[in-house]
Amino acid sequence: MLLTVNRDSACMGDDVHDHAVELDVDGASSVGAVVADLLGRYRLACVAGEVAWRIELRSGRYEVVGDQLRAPERLDLALLHVPDRDGGQTFIPLAPHLLDEPFGDTLRALGEGPAWVHFTYISDGARVRETELARYRAGQDLSGDTGNGR
Repeated sequence: MLLTVNRDSACMGDDVHDHAVELDVDGASSVGAVVADLLGRYRLACVAGEVAWRIELRSGRYEVVGDQLRAPERLDLALLHVPDRDGGQTFIPLAPHLLDEPFGDTLRALGEGPAWVHFTYISDGARVRETELARYRAGQDLSGDTGNGR
């Protein structure tokens, strides 16, 4: 299945280029396997210091309903710190129960419409602190937006 993958711009000048690509993924593979495959094939921006990305599965379109803008459905899958203290990556599941589920089934359950994986830049050059992660797990969003990440 074709899947659009995109990411936020991470620094001034990075927003000059479009980061969206279409990649072919196996809908029968697990969510975790698809995410691991994407991390191997999709280039994230490199900036000085540690960077935290929220990996999101999104479905649907932005729509204007009355005087409100309705965002696509969003499911937060994981946090990724690049580089971690040892120079590698730290993967923190935010929806560990979904990592073994078939990707296609998870996508269909999320909703109708176009689907994509989005890497949201959330850290401004720092790790997500344990207190922020605890607030997220208590139902608050990591980026301070009012998205529907659950």
